[in-house]
Amino acid sequence: MCLSQLPAWGPVTGLEATSLFVGVGCVVFWLLSGHWVANNILGSAICLYMMAVLRLPNIKVSAVLLTLLFCYDIFWVFYSKPIFGENVMVTAAKGLDLPIKLLLPRGFTTPCYTSSFTMLGLGDIALPGLLGVFTRRFDLAKPQLNGKFGYFTLFVVGYTVGMMTCFVVLFVFKAAQPALLYLVPGTLVTVVLFGFLRGELRELWDGFERTEDHPEGAVATSEAIHDGTDAEQTAIIMNESDEEVETAPMLNISDEPDPKEAKGDDDHHDIAMGSFKIVQD
Repeated sequence: MCLSQLPAWGPVTGLEATSLFVGVGCVVFWLLSGHWVANNILGSAICLYMMAVLRLPNIKVSAVLLTLLFCYDIFWVFYSKPIFGENVMVTAAKGLDLPIKLLLPRGFTTPCYTSSFTMLGLGDIALPGLLGVFTRRFDLAKPQLNGKFGYFTLFVVGYTVGMMTCFVVLFVFKAAQPALLYLVPGTLVTVVLFGFLRGELRELWDGFERTEDHPEGAVATSEAIHDGTDAEQTAIIMNESDEEVETAPMLNISDEPDPKEAKGDDDHHDIAMGSFKIVQD
C-alpha cells in the first residue's frame, strides 16, 4: 500500500515508512545513551543487510575468505600481545564505541576478561552467515531433497556447536577467544566434508545458476562446441544428474541465411532467428 509519493524517492509504502522511523529512532537512542540494546539492534541490522545484499557465487569464495580470516583472528587474539605488548583485537573492540560488535552483559553470559560485557564481533556473525546464505540457496536449487537433511541445516548445527564451544572455552579459561577458531571448522569444514561424502563437492566449488527456465532446479551451463568451420554451435544443458539434453543445431548469427531456406517452415525459421529447441529424452 503506497502512502505517498516523495520527490527523487518514488512511492513509499507503510512498511518502508515504519522501518524508517524505527531505524532513525534506534540511531538517535544509541547516540544519546550508548545503550547496549540499541547497539545490538544496529549491529544485527548491519549483519542482516550484509547477508541479504552479498551473495557468494560458490563455496570457493567462502573457503578463501574464512580461511584467511581464521588465521587473521588467531594471530591478533593470541599472538599480538607478545609482539605489540597488548591484545590488539581486544583493545580495538573495547576502544571503539561503535555498533561493530554485539554486547552481552556478563550477568547473562560467561565471564571473560575484566569487562562488564562479553563482546562478539559482527564479522563472526556476518562472514560465516554468507556461507549460510549460500547453502540455503544451494538447497533450494535441489528440490529432490524434499525437506531432507540439507547443507543449510548442517551449517546451522555446525555454527551452534562452534559458538557453544567458544563460550565454554571462554568460561573455563576466562580469556578472549577468536570465535572463528571454532566457527570455521564447525561450518566450512563440515559443509565441505558433507559435500565430499555426497559427491557434490564439485557443484559446491564451481557454484550454480538457477534460472526461471529450469524450475526443477537444473544447473545450467553452456559450452560452445565448434566443428572447425564455425558454422554451427551446440548448446548443452546439464541437469543435476549430469545427463546431457540434446539440442537442435543453432546457426551462427554472423552467417547470412540462404534466402531459399528462409522461406521454409516455422521450425526452420525459428532456428534461423537464432533460437534453439530442447528435446528431452
